[in-house]
Amino acid sequence: MAASNRIKAEMYILFSCNAWHEYSSFEPKAVFSSIEKAADFLQKNRRKLKLEEDDIECFRQHSQTQGGNTNYLVQSCPYNPVRARDLE
Repeated sequence: MAASNRIKAEMYILFSCNAWHEYSSFEPKAVFSSIEKAADFLQKNRRKLKLEEDDIECFRQHSQTQGGNTNYLVQSCPYNPVRARDLE
């Protein structure tokens, strides 16, 4: 199968982090099949996670929250890559 025809399967890891989004503060929270599912999770658990509607909207637009002591962001990760170059 040509590389251009190969479907790139990805998973999306939701992290919590500090206000400055420093890598050293990243803590994995959950894995999702899409960014939309991660956003839906945050929406459903908004009160428990102490998020405002504006935070959810920011996440939907930018794949991250901003301005809180604890923020959330999502990063994609290839699912079962076949070759090292599939990680690029």
